[in-house]
Amino acid sequence: MNTSPAPSQWRILDMLPAIALLLTGLTALAYAMLLPKGETGQFGVLLQPWADASRVIELVSDSHAQILSFNKRTNIVVVYADRPDAIEALYRAGAWFVFEPAQLSSCFDLKVVGP
Repeated sequence: MNTSPAPSQWRILDMLPAIALLLTGLTALAYAMLLPKGETGQFGVLLQPWADASRVIELVSDSHAQILSFNKRTNIVVVYADRPDAIEALYRAGAWFVFEPAQLSSCFDLKVVGP
């Protein structure tokens, strides 16, 4: 008489809760890392890929910020803005995404310098 339990079969439905938890955790971690705090007044700004240098200058000046670094290849600009609503002003001016530049400076050539 064989009393051993039948071998369980792994199914994708069994893994869905773990996968959902993993994706939720990774999303929350990425959001917390990239969320701009504005402690130093420096912000990384992702602009439209088709924006040329004159359009970048126009967008940054509309938000009353100063350009610290501009990477033409990725259209990521590091700006300095000394105002409490700098993040909202950058989004109003046309930024696609505003983030903390120190978090991605090792991945991209952002050349973060002081104001």
